[in-house]
Amino acid sequence: MEDAKYLDLIGRYLSGEADEREIQALLSWADEHQDHQLLLDDMTLLWQQTGDLKLDIPEVNPSKAWQNITEKLSGGSHTALVQEAIPEAKQVRLLSRRWLAYAAGIAVMITAAWALWSNASFVHPTAKMVEVRTVEGETKEVLLPDQSTVVLNENSLIQYAEDFEVRHLSLSGEAYFEIAKMDGKTFTIQAAGTTTTVLGTAFNIRAYDGEQDVRISVTHGEVAFQQEEKPTNEVRLKAGMAGAYKKVDERIVLAEEDPNAAAWNNQKLIFENTEMSKVIETLERYFKINLVVEAEELNYCHFSAKFEKPTLEKVFEALSFTMEINARSSAGVYYLDGDPSKCE
Repeated sequence: MEDAKYLDLIGRYLSGEADEREIQALLSWADEHQDHQLLLDDMTLLWQQTGDLKLDIPEVNPSKAWQNITEKLSGGSHTALVQEAIPEAKQVRLLSRRWLAYAAGIAVMITAAWALWSNASFVHPTAKMVEVRTVEGETKEVLLPDQSTVVLNENSLIQYAEDFEVRHLSLSGEAYFEIAKMDGKTFTIQAAGTTTTVLGTAFNIRAYDGEQDVRISVTHGEVAFQQEEKPTNEVRLKAGMAGAYKKVDERIVLAEEDPNAAAWNNQKLIFENTEMSKVIETLERYFKINLVVEAEELNYCHFSAKFEKPTLEKVFEALSFTMEINARSSAGVYYLDGDPSKCE
């Protein structure tokens, strides 16, 4: 099979032995088809996760191991490609990264990867873990060992290996990430059934247990946003794009860009001809209040304004001035009323 030669080329590329011509050939091949790019990404991730480990791996059937791994990596789409290049392998020890430069090394990596995934973790099972959490009303900035920063929103939790040899963490809740670039090493985040893979970028992930969707918004750079159990269920997101994981029917979809996704962190609210129903949703989330629109037609009006360190009073003043919408409160609930004919 013609594509089988690229397994060896991936090994040469990751071990630093490929020349410029080979690198260009590999990257062109990856651009030809999404499956090619996914295979390159998967092998790169496995390289980083297994390259520095020394594991005693028991006798494993490589074909069966690959079948099990591909269910997690790519739904089996690369099985035929790799099996053609895999010789039989029995007992192995990971001693250096040079083994990946040869087809036999691919079998070693598959065997090692299966051993890792059998522990249901991206990090070594004996690694000492660090846990950082926030409570109601608290945010916290965390500097990771690789100089990436994470800002946790309230009621959120991250966990990662103390040595951080593998750039991986898990998230429950919401966080804004600024990921530092490190010689092409990927950074992965697991959150509520999703996996986000990046090199160096900034983005917001909202993954609270009680919400139906996991949402991600990218500020700059590019990320791969996947369902954890079905990595082929994926979207690639660039700056200004957003994605969502629908928990109920397990779908990864493109989502409408939300300029206020990270408002909790940057303390900015931006509305550009935004429908009032969306404005209400944003204000409720940002100020943690309940808003009721008394005139149903107001929900279809549009509002434009920008706020730095907004207060609820300032927002209500802007609504009154631009759209003649009046606000009142009763028993902890805010009510909005006005003449829909006065707004856009």
